[in-house]
Amino acid sequence: MKVNQPAFFLCGIVAAANGFGISPSQTSNRIPTQLGLDLGSVDTTTLGLGAAGLVAVGGIGLLVAGKGAGNDDGPASLSSMAKPEPEKIDVSIPYNAAAHNAFLSMGGKGDFAQFEEKYNAAAVEMVKAKKAARDAAAQMEAATKNLKTAESQMEAVLTA
Repeated sequence: MKVNQPAFFLCGIVAAANGFGISPSQTSNRIPTQLGLDLGSVDTTTLGLGAAGLVAVGGIGLLVAGKGAGNDDGPASLSSMAKPEPEKIDVSIPYNAAAHNAFLSMGGKGDFAQFEEKYNAAAVEMVKAKKAARDAAAQMEAATKNLKTAESQMEAVLTA
């Protein structure tokens, strides 16, 4: 956004000259503040005129800045200052990312489709083997428990 420097400078002068004028005749109107400032000595009429002048000069400055920027349709608007839309980047993960990563770690040479078939078959076989080992461990645990139960029953029979 292009700012018209003379208009901005004029706003500062108007605010300094009119906004903080002291009126000795209105010292009885004391306005308490949380900071303990005495604003009763500030002439509210002068302060209001200074603020109005600041707004007027600022508006004129914006109009001039909008016309000077090459726009023929009036002052600069927020829609004309919109940021360009960033380019879209594909961050999607392939469906079989595990096979793809394994393919790349093996050098990435050859046909990926054939590698993927072999990889999926090996993965299925690995899962089957792990399940069988888990089932065998559970069966072994159950057999050990049954053996301990049978031993304790045999011992009870022999001691009785």
